Amino acid sequence: MNPMNPTFDLKAFGESLQAGREAWQGGMKLWSETLLQASKTNLELALGLREQYGTLLGQAMERGQTAFTQEQALMGQWSQALQGQGQSQMELVNKMSANLLETGRGLQKQAQAAGSQVADMLNQATEATMATVEEVGARANGTTRARAR
Repeated sequence: MNPMNPTFDLKAFGESLQAGREAWQGGMKLWSETLLQASKTNLELALGLREQYGTLLGQAMERGQTAFTQEQALMGQWSQALQGQGQSQMELVNKMSANLLETGRGLQKQAQAAGSQVADMLNQATEATMATVEEVGARANGTTRARAR
């Protein structure tokens, strides 16, 4: 590769440089295409997981709203039934009120337990989603590295 050497072939040297440049450009193009495809795949996966999470959260909120609405309806019905009773049943109403207070405490405890369960389910769904995203990301990263080599 000494240009001062009389056997040095400038044309062959130029062709070698050109072939090397083309190979390097081809490798860079392949690397960038692979990186772009992996990025698109990761983005699509993340958006899909976000949509699934939103759906699950929406369903949980709908169930909570339904339970709350049913509880309100039941309380309204109970209130109307009490208003319809006369003065002669006041003692019975007082006893029922005491029982209802205990029931309300039980319902409150159940509602708190249900809220904790919903929060646990959401935490589990989030952890599972993140684990899946990390696993897919790790796989995609490994694939990208393997292709780059």
